[in-house]
Amino acid sequence: MLIFSLMISVNTVSLQGNMWLLGMCQVVLRIKEELNMNEKIEVDLDSGKRSTNAQMRIWKIAHGRNAMSDGDHKLLLDNNLVSIGYSDPDKDGRNQRNKFVNLVKDGDFFYLIRNGHIVLWGKFVGDQTASPPIAFSNKGWVARKIDKIEAANFPNNKLKGEYLRNAGMPSNRDTLSQVNEDLLDNFKKTVLTPVFPLSYANLTENQTPTQNVKNEKIMTNSLNIILYGPPGTGKTFNTINRAIEIANPLFDINQKREVVKKEFDKLIAEGQIVFTTFHQSMSYEDFIEGIKPETINELVGYEVQPGIFKKLCEDALTPNHIGFKEAYEKLQKKLIDNELISIKTPTGAEFSISINSKGNLSLHTGTKKEKQGTLTKENIQKHISGEPKFIGWESYFKGVINYLETEFNYSSKNKADSKSFVLIIDEINRGNVSQIFGELITLIEDDKRIGKPEEIKVTLPYSKDKFGVPSNLYIIGTMNTADRSVEALDAALRRRFSFEEMPPIYEIIAEKGKLQHQKGIIKSSDGIQISLPNLLRRINDRIEKLIDRDHLIGHSYFMSVSNIQDLKIAFQNKIIPLLQEYFFGDYGKIGLVLGEDFFDTPGQGNEVKFSKFLDYDDSDYQEKIIYKLRNLHLMDDELFVKAIS
Repeated sequence: MLIFSLMISVNTVSLQGNMWLLGMCQVVLRIKEELNMNEKIEVDLDSGKRSTNAQMRIWKIAHGRNAMSDGDHKLLLDNNLVSIGYSDPDKDGRNQRNKFVNLVKDGDFFYLIRNGHIVLWGKFVGDQTASPPIAFSNKGWVARKIDKIEAANFPNNKLKGEYLRNAGMPSNRDTLSQVNEDLLDNFKKTVLTPVFPLSYANLTENQTPTQNVKNEKIMTNSLNIILYGPPGTGKTFNTINRAIEIANPLFDINQKREVVKKEFDKLIAEGQIVFTTFHQSMSYEDFIEGIKPETINELVGYEVQPGIFKKLCEDALTPNHIGFKEAYEKLQKKLIDNELISIKTPTGAEFSISINSKGNLSLHTGTKKEKQGTLTKENIQKHISGEPKFIGWESYFKGVINYLETEFNYSSKNKADSKSFVLIIDEINRGNVSQIFGELITLIEDDKRIGKPEEIKVTLPYSKDKFGVPSNLYIIGTMNTADRSVEALDAALRRRFSFEEMPPIYEIIAEKGKLQHQKGIIKSSDGIQISLPNLLRRINDRIEKLIDRDHLIGHSYFMSVSNIQDLKIAFQNKIIPLLQEYFFGDYGKIGLVLGEDFFDTPGQGNEVKFSKFLDYDDSDYQEKIIYKLRNLHLMDDELFVKAIS
């Protein structure tokens, strides 16, 4: 401890001396403050004890954009990790790296900030550091395992520095800070409640792994999300994972790909996930509902049929949809074996049903069992969900529902089988969104869904049904930025979707590609090593300079490469055609990306004999150089390796 004793006579000290004295006092106070701070850290690091008075410990951690790319940030969260870099104690008395390694404990809560925005609420798992991805460990970063509990629930969650300081909260500039125990109640009001949708008690209670998985879902916590990025970055690939996490949150998504794909196919067969692709010919009639021609007994008729989206909404609204689907299929099979089945209404009146060519139920009444009309599966579901369409036919629909319950054990009151549904729209930007969604573009907003405070229903133009979008229906879209830029997308769609960028992830080639055992490195016959992640990064750096980041090349093109021949095929069949499309046949720019070894020698075969046309001069065209790309299938391996090195 330093003790300073200063005895100065005010009458004899000049103004300049007073200023010097003030400066010295500030230095002394600063030294004392840092000594106390470092002593506190050392005591904490030695003991590792928690305060017995604390109900919970909360940390603020930041993944700064200047230090970490969007791809690296996503890579960490996908692996349930958070990470901070090396902190120089000479420049930062708080020594954040040591706190992160030694003071953060198993079960501590945290909120993660990215570029000033709160991203998620989570909990640290275990007291030990975890191995970060190669890109981080090579730079001295350290990581901790986490459970992602809940994502930030409103879009403008950028809490300003002044607002945080006034509330006593950690600054956005801090990489790692603890919320003081005496400020926990204030933290609830200023940060927790405004940003996260769950109650304070739910967020602080100990959660089982099952609960954690169930809360994870899509990390944006939005019902509508679009994954966007250049070709080959795994957008469609990731929609499968996202959809399964929503539809079956208890499924372990980290299993082998064939197991994951099998679960995806099962959920599609059960109707919980629907996959579609938008295209130029897609219409409102295909997506919502429309009048379609039908041939019945060689006669052409027209009737209103539900589209992809409306069907899925009706399934999502049906209580215990899986149970209903199974019971209805059993009823259909029974009707195939029996021409007619007699059923009673709730009042005891008897009627009969049969099955028609479309799988719906034909209604027969009276002693002669005359056909009266059709009880469609769609309208049976409407009656179950409490939105009957045909007033006066309720008794017939209730009779069918009672039959499903008594004969096939269907229960509309079974809440345990309440499910979330997912609509995947691949290439969402290729369709005319305003035409396809029509008036329903408003209804997909989170707060306009059925059961929400601002619930809205509309009357559909063809069927005249009252229609709303359920709250348990998620929409995941993908968008290829090279096909059409994000800025050009329909403004109404942009406002109603959260956007998540899917950039190329170079490290994933080394970690999960066919050459993962060689860390993504190919060795040629003459000993030259080619790093696939570095090769793709180099190509993309050039493309970004020549065009923009929307036209990069994704990592998926290199994931299946295991040798030189595979790499040749990837260039010949995938990468070069993409470059030709990107640069509209400008071989000069393609050459700046690939290099001159990919081209035949300029001038060969350039001589052309033009037809004579009056006195037109063709000399300028004779001097024009024509560039021709080589056929890589015929290219010598050594020359190819030289070209890409």
